[in-house]
Amino acid sequence: MAASQVYPPDGKTYKGAWTNASAVVVRNGTLDVQHSQAFGPETVVKFEGTDGTIQLYAGVVLKVAGPEIDGVPMSGGTYGGPSSSAQRKPAVLVDGETVYRFSGTGMLLVPGGGVTIIFR
Repeated sequence: MAASQVYPPDGKTYKGAWTNASAVVVRNGTLDVQHSQAFGPETVVKFEGTDGTIQLYAGVVLKVAGPEIDGVPMSGGTYGGPSSSAQRKPAVLVDGETVYRFSGTGMLLVPGGGVTIIFR
C-alpha cells in the first residue's frame, strides 16, 4: 500500500476522512476529527514540529495503529487532550508555554496498552 499523508498548512483547519491512509502527518495547524472513522485502524498518526494539534470532538474514539511524535513511536493506550479522560496527554513546551498535541474530549485508541499474561 502506498503511503498517504496529510499536511495541514500553517494556520489552517481541515475536516474529513482518510480511512486508507497508512500515515497522517500533522504539523503547523489543527486537524479536526469529528467522527470515529476518520482514519483507519492501520493508520499511524505522526506529529512533526511543535505546532501541530488534533482536535478530537466529543464522542470520538479513533482506533489507529499508533501515534509517533518527532519520529518516536508511542506505546499503546488512549491519547487525548487535557479535557479528555485519556491515559496519555502528550504536550511540548514552546517558549515557556505548554502546547498539547490533542484538544477536545475525544480520544485516540492505540492497541497494545494492556497486560500480557503467559500461562505455562
